[in-house]
This record gives sequence, structure tokens and C-alpha cells, in this order.
Amino acid sequence: MDQPKAADKIPLMLEEHASYGDRDATPPDNGDQDDQEEPKGLTFWQTFFAGSGIISGFSVTVLMTVIIYTGWLLGITIYVVVVLLLTYTGTLLGNCWEMIGKNCRDDRHPYGAIADQACGKIARMAINTVVDLNIFTANVMMLLIIPDLLYIIAGPSVHGTFCYWPLAFGLIVLPFMWLGALKDLWQLGAISYLGCCLAMVFLLINGARQIPKSLGWRQHPFNQWNVSLDTRDNDPPSFYLGWLVSLVFSTSLFMVSFHFAIPSIQRGMHRPQTFNKCLVTIYSVFSLISIPTLLVVFFGFGHLFANFKDSGVSILYIMPRDDMVITPAFLLLVNSLMLMVPASNPLFQHYEEILNIPEECGWKRLVFRTLVVLLEIFFAETIPQFSVFIAILSGLFIPPLTFLAPALFYLRLRTMHRADSSSTRPFHHMCETVACVVLIVASPVVMVLTIVITSEAIADGDTLFVAPCYVDPKAAHV
Repeated sequence: MDQPKAADKIPLMLEEHASYGDRDATPPDNGDQDDQEEPKGLTFWQTFFAGSGIISGFSVTVLMTVIIYTGWLLGITIYVVVVLLLTYTGTLLGNCWEMIGKNCRDDRHPYGAIADQACGKIARMAINTVVDLNIFTANVMMLLIIPDLLYIIAGPSVHGTFCYWPLAFGLIVLPFMWLGALKDLWQLGAISYLGCCLAMVFLLINGARQIPKSLGWRQHPFNQWNVSLDTRDNDPPSFYLGWLVSLVFSTSLFMVSFHFAIPSIQRGMHRPQTFNKCLVTIYSVFSLISIPTLLVVFFGFGHLFANFKDSGVSILYIMPRDDMVITPAFLLLVNSLMLMVPASNPLFQHYEEILNIPEECGWKRLVFRTLVVLLEIFFAETIPQFSVFIAILSGLFIPPLTFLAPALFYLRLRTMHRADSSSTRPFHHMCETVACVVLIVASPVVMVLTIVITSEAIADGDTLFVAPCYVDPKAAHV
């Protein structure tokens, strides 16, 4: 079998993957690469940056705000539970690809291939559709995140202009969307991840500086000491706590979930069997950075929050505006910019394949991708509020890809490919079965609750969403 050239790298989340063939051979004992030739595919650390680069840094700053209102104990607990669940279901997806990878080496849609092997062609179409909707909705959120960050950097002088920015940025990014598949996207992931981590370091330092000044501050009604602020006459309704808890869950889920890309990333690895180890490393490292930052910011800036309407915005809006706020905002802007263009490629390539649009750049590609971007702009102008969109995304599209599908597909594929696991590892087999069944049953419940709570919060005015931008251009929160 012909070997691919060493220069042919594996792109992240794209469809032009190198052949899976040579991975059948026994891997070298010295780690990620052979002593005598360059590895074909992503190494362990390239995979680390490819996955970590999809983490949304801006969501961390929103989570900081929400945790201040829920209290650090409840908020951090929900966040840790979400990370643990995502780690487990991510390893389930990794195990699924290990079982079917050799038979699906040429499939251009790895998550769809897992669904096909487990439950048939209808499941494949459903998963591919949900992946596309996940990417589309995430891009809409990027159109809302970047104007938020630009506002934080520019300051109050641009107040009231938020509704114009999704349109402006969408048109600016449009020419980049016309390009073909980008190569070696793990480097963009490394830049994105570096921007996110540096931003959290700045926030950690800023919060630590404020802790001595905030000693003795009176807490909000939902913290662990239950001491009310003097600035509020009445405690908020109990249903508002449901919205806050839902927002912690939704923001955490969106922030650290990249399951829609896991099969593609694993398929592009030089040694796919090491993916689960890499996934655990990704979540462990990010947790070690994010959890101390969340706690320090909670105790350093919690006293600034008195208005519960602030619960859906980035903490950068509330912090005193100085270089320690503008710098992380700029770093998070870099993080967000590195996400949108490469993350769009799977969606474009999937539907261009369905519509028989040629791979080379032509008028059909330009028209199709322009229409998709314009539709994303329309949705951003319709719901110009990050917290509402993140609740919708985390209620409808992320749970099927992160909880329901991995558990269901793993149980099905385990029956086909590891039928003897019940006898060779009975206790492990039973624990896996129970965990997967719980995930399968709980996922629809979580989806329904999230959507119901979000709808009630919008109806009761608990969010900052007022009206679409094309109804009232000044109705957005900045």
C-alpha cells in the first residue's frame, strides 16, 4: 500500500483526511512518533491543541457572572459534574471509533459513520444534521460574542450600536468563508487555546488583587451564606434560581463540549488508540486552570454585583475597565476569531457534497456559503442575547451529541464488537451499561427542562432579551 507523504498533514474537523491504513501496524514504543519517519497524522500534543482550541474562552467570563449569583459551591459543583460527564461520554465516542475505525477509514463524516454502524442510515442522517445545526448555532453565537468583546475593548462610546456589529462582522468574515478547507488547523487551535489561557491568567491575577479589598462584602441571596444585599428590596422569585442553574449548566456545556468534532479529530490522529488519554488530559488541564480562576474571581469581584439582570453577561462588563480587563478581552477576541472559520468547514463540506457543489472554488460555492452566513446573521439579529442562545443550543443540539448518542452508540457497538465483555469484565460491563442507560434516559429530560426554563425566563423578563434587532435596533444589552 502506498504511504502518504510526510508533508500531508491531517486537518482538524475537515473531510480531507489521510488514509487510515498504516494505523493497523503496531505503533512505536517511544510515544507519538517513530524515530525514523515523521508521523502521518496528528501527534498527541497536536491533538491536544486541536481539541482544546474549540473551547470558548468568552463563555468562561459568562460562567463567572452566573456563579456569583448561584454561589460558588453550587456553581462550581455543576461545572465539575458537567466536565466529568463530558470526559466520560467523550471516551465513549473514542471507544466507538476504535471499534469501527478500520472499516470506516474512508468515510468523510466520522460521527455519521459511528451512527451508521450502530443504528443504521437514518441515525447517520440524524447525527449529521444535528452536527450541522450545532455548528450553525455556534457560529451565530460567535457573531454575538465578538461584538461583545469589541464593546468591552472600545468602551461606552459605542453604546447602543450592538445590533449593527453582527452584520458588519459577518460581512467581514464572509470572504474567509469562501476559502477551501484549511490545512493544519491544530495550529489555529493552539493560538485559540493560548489566548483563552492567557485571558484566564489575567483574570486570576486581577481577582487576586481585589480579594483584600472585598473582605467583608455582603453576599447575594443565592450564595452559601444566604445574606441579602442591601440594594435589593426583595429576593428574586424562586423560579429565577432555576434560570441561573440552567444557565450554569448550559454555559458549562457549551464552553467545554467539542463532541461534534471528536470523531474527526480522532480519525486524523497518527495513533487513534491514544485519543482517550489525550481527551482526559485536555479536560484535566483546563479544569486546573479554570476552577481556581472561577473561585478567585468570585471572591474578588462578587461584591460588585447587585442587579440580577447582569446574570447573562460577561463579567468583563462589570469589572472596573482598565488594562486588566481590556487585555483579556483582546485575548478572548483572538480565541473567538480562531474558532469561527475552521469550525464552519464540516457544515459547508457536508451540504456541498449533498448539493454536488464542486470542491474547487466557483460561483456555486460562493453563493451557497454566502447564503449560510447571511442566515447566521439573521438569527444573530433575531435573538441578540448570548445567554438565551447558549441555553437554546445547550438544550436542543448539544445534549444529543454529547450524552444521548455516545451512550446509545457505544452500547450498540459493544454488543457487536465486544460481545464477550460481559464475561471477561462483568463488573465493568455492568457499570458501563448502567451509566449509559442513565445518560440515554436523562438526556431528553435535560433538553426539555432547559428549553422550558429558558422560555419561562424570557417570558418573565429574567433575561436581557427584549426584541429582535430589526424590530428595535437599540434593544440589545449594549
